[in-house]
Amino acid sequence: FRLRANPRNTHSQNVGRSHHPCDGLSRWRRFAFSRKDGDNWWFKNTFEASFREGDSYITLKLNGHTRTVVNAIAFDNTDYTLEYNMEYLLCGHPDERVGGRFRLRIPEDNSCQYISPNPLVQFYEDSIQPPNVLNLPNISQSLSPIDELGSNGGEYIYFDGVDDPACSQLNDAVEETDAPVFGKLPDGSWLQWDPRLALEENTLDQHLEDGGGLTQSLTGGQTRCANAPRTFLNQDQCSLSFAPTACGSTGTPDLEIALDPDNIATLHDITGQYVYGLLGLPVIDFQ
Repeated sequence: FRLRANPRNTHSQNVGRSHHPCDGLSRWRRFAFSRKDGDNWWFKNTFEASFREGDSYITLKLNGHTRTVVNAIAFDNTDYTLEYNMEYLLCGHPDERVGGRFRLRIPEDNSCQYISPNPLVQFYEDSIQPPNVLNLPNISQSLSPIDELGSNGGEYIYFDGVDDPACSQLNDAVEETDAPVFGKLPDGSWLQWDPRLALEENTLDQHLEDGGGLTQSLTGGQTRCANAPRTFLNQDQCSLSFAPTACGSTGTPDLEIALDPDNIATLHDITGQYVYGLLGLPVIDFQ
């Protein structure tokens, strides 16, 4: 059953990281807010409805990042007024479906008030545009609805990998403070990438080549290595890894790497990230 587990994963954890939005089997949604955007113990999410004179739409933001634009928004309880350009803490967890609701905490009386609905992801030519946008195909066999009953037709899975030049500009490991990634379809509709935990085959007979070393590096050590010490239980299946990113029992060596052209090219080949060397940069030690 673990092979088919697919929980939302908005930050790197010791057990793993999320998929890249351009990977195959990526998940996408129409509604702006998920349960991970709610009142989490590890991260307090803030909501803001941004509107200034001359704007055509109200821009909804989470933690300062644009999520969608709407024509109007208000509390369900008309005794309360939603203030524009003011940050609210989220209460509880948003309904993860089209037409669902979410709640905001009112600073004056500490109550939690509903807003309906959980807005659709949408942008227009005369509205603000999100910074991270990938081009997706129209809804088809490759971009297919999933869990239609639970999400009210709001979730999708893209079986193919995204082929877009913007893919190389996106982080391999998502964090809570990252700007969200959106997908624009040829018909003008929009989806938001829904990061999920990346599961990798790592059994006695099918080892991870580097024992999770690359993942550990990409997440800054937040995700642990996935290999195990040799014991009488696994010694018959143990194998020696020659991968340059392999995890080892001795930990990461304390060494300096010269940023010469060969090493820069090697770092790019290993991590898939761009590394730049600066010549003539003055470094001053203030200590």
